[in-house]
Amino acid sequence: MKLTSQLSRYNLDYNFYNDLFLNTDCSQHHDSCNCAWKHFQKAEYARSMVNFLESKKLALQDEYDIKKNYSNTNILTYALTIGSAEEIDIKPCLYLWNRFINSADGKKLYDVEKYFERGGNNKIHIHAIFKKDSKFSRSFNELRKRFGIYNKKQHNFDLKRLTGLAIPKWKNYIKKDSLNAWNKDANIILNKDS
Repeated sequence: MKLTSQLSRYNLDYNFYNDLFLNTDCSQHHDSCNCAWKHFQKAEYARSMVNFLESKKLALQDEYDIKKNYSNTNILTYALTIGSAEEIDIKPCLYLWNRFINSADGKKLYDVEKYFERGGNNKIHIHAIFKKDSKFSRSFNELRKRFGIYNKKQHNFDLKRLTGLAIPKWKNYIKKDSLNAWNKDANIILNKDS
């Protein structure tokens, strides 16, 4: 609202200054009078302010639309991290991912993006994002227990729902290191059946 009222005020200012500029009738007008130049400067200032405010308004409108579209749909977006204590072997994470994706819980997922990553501590994990048309029938805790077990050991299986601007933020986060040498090679294996 504040931006809209500012835009309206500057539009009025612009029209006022522009009218003054176009109207060179000056009761004290003489050859050395610079009324027109002053009016022109004011009109140009007003025009630049209007352009600035219009661009700011469009940027805010775009941001609002993105947030609204991500939040107000029936489509649910989820983030998943599958981690292990491994530093070399990708099998535990790969097994847990395949077990989940091939289960009844993972069958109706779409727009799936997944990336292996070996973090700063050299621990291997998978980050994923996907969409689903309905909630999971199991709780996150039940899903964690069901799909986080490998060789009788509990591994990290962290699932959470994303909304709003957290969606593009997570997408950017999970891809950030995907082209690093180790991650790139592991991602070829992860995505070979996609």
